[in-house]
Parts: sequence; C-alpha cells; structure tokens
Amino acid sequence: MIGDKRRSEIARVILSTRELRDKTFPKGMFNDHAWIIILNLFVAQTDNRTLSKEEVITISKIEPGSGARWLEYLIVSGQVIDAQNGKDVVLSSKSVDRMRSLFDDINYISNIGWNHE
Repeated sequence: MIGDKRRSEIARVILSTRELRDKTFPKGMFNDHAWIIILNLFVAQTDNRTLSKEEVITISKIEPGSGARWLEYLIVSGQVIDAQNGKDVVLSSKSVDRMRSLFDDINYISNIGWNHE
C-alpha cells in the first residue's frame, strides 16, 4: 500500500493529463466535471488545505453554473461534505477511501506495466 503523498502525485498526473487532453481535442468534447472536482478536493486534502465551493469550481476550470450543480450533486450523493462554515467543501470519508483504493490500484498497474495481450 502507498501513502497519500504518492496518491496525490497520481491525482496531479491525472489532472495534468486532463489539461493536455483539453489542449489537444476540442474544448467541451469531454465532460467529467464531478471527477475533476473530486480529484482537486483529494489533492487539497492531502495538502492539508480546504477549498471553498468557489475555489474548487475555479481550479477545476468549470463554468460557475455547471460547477455549482455538479458540486451540489456530489454533496447530495454523499461524495462531498459541506463544511460547518457553509463555505468550504471536503471529500467524505467514503470518497477518500475510494480514492485511496483507486490510486493504490493505479500505482500497482503502473509498476507492473500494462498487459498488452
């Protein structure tokens, strides 16, 4: 098993890959707003930072209206928690556990290589 520092590195690579993808293909061709919000919240959490709703939407490079709707969906579905101050958001413990498991699997796959059969 790996630590959150390595998991955060993997999340950052995924976010960077998204930026490269968006530069390569037409803007709006891919829509993964919820995923990008979750990745950014995971990175922030591993950096011991909290993000406001507006900050996570801005750094996720999502239009404010769409970002607010996706963030609300993530809150209602229990993936994201509205912090006590009513301004900040964080990943739920369930989402953090899921992300850790996913990044552990990605790390494992990247260390053994892809099966090309």
